[in-house]
Amino acid sequence: MKKKKQTKMELPFLFLGLACVCLVMIFCFSSQTFSQSNTLSGYLANSICRLLEKGHFRVPDSQNINLIIRKCAHFTEYFLLGLCLSCFSFFRREHFLKKGILCVTLLSFLFACSDEIHQIFVSARTASFWDVLLDTGGAFFAALLLNLLLKRRKRTKS
Repeated sequence: MKKKKQTKMELPFLFLGLACVCLVMIFCFSSQTFSQSNTLSGYLANSICRLLEKGHFRVPDSQNINLIIRKCAHFTEYFLLGLCLSCFSFFRREHFLKKGILCVTLLSFLFACSDEIHQIFVSARTASFWDVLLDTGGAFFAALLLNLLLKRRKRTKS
């Protein structure tokens, strides 16, 4: 019994640690120059174009695919951050309601703002409020999704 309680107490901090890993990962990606970042997403865009060509699909411009990849990366990074923060909040309090969603979204918004400000100081990078909204949307969606899944789980248990 004691082992189960100890594991239950450690679980929130596991998710807090994962959230910190997400924060570091986001900071590292934002520290890349535009050229470095574009090389990574460009490689992926070119790979997708080659796959589409092999499948005899109409191949869109690789720059458009590159932009989509970059924006999906923003959403995904913050989705993971929002998921980790939401799980931390849930396992810490044993529930996760509107307050938790709001808190996760606000924290993610503040970090997204600081991240975009940080990018001003990185060579050939700029800040974009649209990216802040996309980042915040990713975290909000993760928090909302977890909340809906928890409500559904609670209903099926009843």
